Amino acid sequence: MGDEASDIVDEQQIRHPPFRAAYEADSVSLSDLVIASAMREHADETRREIANHDYPLLRKKFLEKHKEAQIVIQSWAAIGACLNAGDDGALELIAVRNSLRFRWQSARAVQMELNELDDDALRWLPAKERQSFRLHIYGLITQVHTSVALENRRHAPGPTDNEPSEQLEPELASLRPLVGRAKERFKEEAERAAQVKYAAGMGVGTAVLATLCAVGGACFLWQHIPAVYGVGVIAGGIGACLSVLQRLTRRKLRLDYKTEPKMLTWFGGVRPFVGAVAGMIAFTIIKAGLVSSVVVVPTGTGAYLAFVAFFAFLASFSERFFQDMLRVAGHGLGDAAGKTEGGYEPAREEAEGD
Repeated sequence: MGDEASDIVDEQQIRHPPFRAAYEADSVSLSDLVIASAMREHADETRREIANHDYPLLRKKFLEKHKEAQIVIQSWAAIGACLNAGDDGALELIAVRNSLRFRWQSARAVQMELNELDDDALRWLPAKERQSFRLHIYGLITQVHTSVALENRRHAPGPTDNEPSEQLEPELASLRPLVGRAKERFKEEAERAAQVKYAAGMGVGTAVLATLCAVGGACFLWQHIPAVYGVGVIAGGIGACLSVLQRLTRRKLRLDYKTEPKMLTWFGGVRPFVGAVAGMIAFTIIKAGLVSSVVVVPTGTGAYLAFVAFFAFLASFSERFFQDMLRVAGHGLGDAAGKTEGGYEPAREEAEGD
């Protein structure tokens, strides 16, 4: 609920000395605007006249420095909010306490929640989503200030510790669900931004792994090394990437959006290599014959190659399957050393993706 000053006079000289100093130093702040706005409601006619003259000049100077800044000033309660232009612009909130005629702690609590949301958005959301979300928060804060201004009018000038009227709480109660939905929206957008960073890193990591596999494949051909010795790397990398993509499409990929963006990109970049390592471990277990007591390992070249690729893919795709493979391998090593007796019983828990 914005207020506009009366007609701007031609005289460009600021009359109030504190305002004049800020005006001449080109350092007019939101607090200057709020105080000038509050003075326009002063009981003294001379002070009102000075404020009505100075306010539009101060506002013009402020907007010249903060281009496209959005300002809301509630003249009744002398509360102001400014969302500065630019991605790094701060959401500035000012209240002149002496002009408030009631205890506004409940309204201030809602405002502080919104202010914290704005700080989080400024830090964790990318530029495009940040601008839209902060404008939404700015609108909610404006509604809080409107409720404060209306409540202020219900009280006569004088003491500032009056209890709020019964009308204020229902007005704030109608805003709290909107604040809750704003929090949910922020979390969704922040997690989505983290997923984009992670997926971008995984794409780069996949490209690097593919290049290394191509070079390794050429070396294998040159040295006549069987493909089965390298298929675990390829299948493991593919399995790791598909696991992430599956969780992403099913909205089950949970990331800590408060992690630094560069770290998220690095984590995504190493994910294909983690899968490649898991695939090579699976091939090593099969080659050592540590799973022969549980599954029948084919002997044909083509069938053996497919068998290794399949198990390497599963080992990187499913964390539970990989853990079971390690248990089987550990049991096989125990039998070879004569340290265990009896057969291995696979895990009975339901399989779950990582």
